[in-house]
Amino acid sequence: MAQITGHWGNDARGVVGVRRILIVEDNPELRMVLTDALLDTGYDVSAVSNGAEALALVEAWLPDAILLDLMMPIMDGADFLRARRDRPFLARVPVMVLTANPFHHRTIDGLGATLVLRKPYDLEELLAAVEALCAGEAGRGNAS
Repeated sequence: MAQITGHWGNDARGVVGVRRILIVEDNPELRMVLTDALLDTGYDVSAVSNGAEALALVEAWLPDAILLDLMMPIMDGADFLRARRDRPFLARVPVMVLTANPFHHRTIDGLGATLVLRKPYDLEELLAAVEALCAGEAGRGNAS
């Protein structure tokens, strides 16, 4: 399992306590950029490369929020969201879908994603969306 876990930094952007963020992204470069940005902002971060790895990880490490790529091998984002609904402990965790797919709504409508952020996105926009997600201020919908 390709997993990155760590905590570094002290700029938690107003979040009380350290929040756990799970990144589910198959692109290793993007996964590292997201991990570094969130660690630098003060989050506790784990990162995996597909939905199956994410489901295995959350059994032992429950995040406060999940950043989920939509298109991945093995188990894609939509399949992860479907599997998440069957796990009450996980169904309560907010999920931000990260996608370049302009027709993402056809794939994920009704699957319980809290927020959708379209690629390409600005890193500051993503960090603000993560903060809102952790604070419970992100409604169900699009960030861009």
